Amino acid sequence: MQVSITKSAGRVRAQSNSSYRKQLIWLSILIIVYLASRTYNLTGLPIYQDEALHIQRAIKILNGNIFAGAQQGKWLGVVLMAPFIGWSTDLLWAARLSSVIYGIGTLLACYRIGLTLYRVEIGLLAAVFYVFMPYGLFFNRVALIDGATTFLAGWIIYFAIKTVRSSSIYAPFWLTITLSAGILTKLTGIIFIAIPILAIFLLSSSTQNKFSLFKKVTPAIIIGLTISCLAFYYGWGRQEVITKTAFPSPSLLFRNLTSILTWFWYLLTPPLVILLAFTLIHFIFYRRTSRNGFLIALLMLIFPYLLISDELYPRYILFSIIPACLLLAVEVWYLSQYIRKSRFEFTSLVSIAGITLSFMWMTQNDLSLLNRPANTPLPTIMKIVYVQSTLSGYGIRELSTFLIDLAENEPDGVNLFRFECWDQLKFSLPLYLPSSLSLVALPLSDDFKVKKQIHQTLTNAISQRRTFLLYMFPSDCYPDQITEITHQFINAQKIWSIANPDGEQKLEVWEIKSVR
Repeated sequence: MQVSITKSAGRVRAQSNSSYRKQLIWLSILIIVYLASRTYNLTGLPIYQDEALHIQRAIKILNGNIFAGAQQGKWLGVVLMAPFIGWSTDLLWAARLSSVIYGIGTLLACYRIGLTLYRVEIGLLAAVFYVFMPYGLFFNRVALIDGATTFLAGWIIYFAIKTVRSSSIYAPFWLTITLSAGILTKLTGIIFIAIPILAIFLLSSSTQNKFSLFKKVTPAIIIGLTISCLAFYYGWGRQEVITKTAFPSPSLLFRNLTSILTWFWYLLTPPLVILLAFTLIHFIFYRRTSRNGFLIALLMLIFPYLLISDELYPRYILFSIIPACLLLAVEVWYLSQYIRKSRFEFTSLVSIAGITLSFMWMTQNDLSLLNRPANTPLPTIMKIVYVQSTLSGYGIRELSTFLIDLAENEPDGVNLFRFECWDQLKFSLPLYLPSSLSLVALPLSDDFKVKKQIHQTLTNAISQRRTFLLYMFPSDCYPDQITEITHQFINAQKIWSIANPDGEQKLEVWEIKSVR
């Protein structure tokens, strides 16, 4: 009898070890595919202003200003990125690599959440959706701060589940750490305080159990709220929160809802949007379980952004990709079980065709993002979610190459000027220029003294060395003053220009010959 029990226990351990090895193999394959898709042509997408800002702040941190970025409420996100750019000469590549690395953590969080809430197959399916979804592919590469925030959101969800569903003494501790880090990474992470509360209400079984669980998560909530209040009181992100929020209104809600649906249509791809909508209906009306309800509630955390965000960008709701991947994984698992039981009836064939189409569509959009050379037209997916009527960084690298070559051929060096309103040049261009090439801003004002100062500055510059003025189009910043300055008392000749293929964005360099 004892021998039989021992053999049975041995078989169970062997099966467990075999299952664990298979999980590791599948996860390793997914991570390799993820890294290949995220690092290929990593800097092919043009730099945009927020990336340049974060890199500049990370440089300040490396130079000793440890609180650079705190005023924007994104302190820890910049701190986490700083070590990556400290060892690379290609700052943009290193910064984007940091976001890619955080994406691995998000992938593993999707897997662990699916495994803990459901089963290992659903965890692996969620990770597969995360790897192939264009939403992740696009923003794992360019959303430097939001990538780190999403990574932390995934582990906040996981530790909230572990706190509710296990007696682990470590889960509440790590919940406190990840929640605090999420808020310090980006002040809007205060929304993640709702995650442990949702987990308690939707995943715990009894009222008495809910009360004891609230005592376990209270430190995490109190510390998170304290950090948020202190950060707001000392101005860490206060201005950004105020300028990017508005009073709730039906028109604001409708505009933001339309924007999010448009982003989802292109970034999740139409088949997945349809499948996700079907999943929500299916879970709300037919499969009402606490686990499914918890995932739906997590997806609904985008609602505060819908209601009050005056400036809404798709990277703000990047964390929604986690519950979206999990919901899709659960639904595909249910469909697979239905297909297995129905023995390939018509409905089963339609389901298989739909799932296959979804992955084909995702892969096609992924390839269009990965294989696009730097100076080819933007695909529709990127025009909608990336450019948004502002200069996306086209030509910045080409402009820097031209200016460096120009300066090297001038023994006395050159003077470079721009207008002060063009922040894209202010933040992006210096990342590609050597420190010897400084970019001086010309003020814009109707004041006579300011115009006289500009006149004197340019006159002195021309007398010393060759002087150039950089233009950027399109631009709606002070067009009257720019026209007056350039046409009334500057005699200049255009010597270089670049435009993206559809002609929507353009950079020009004019040499100032004389000042009238």
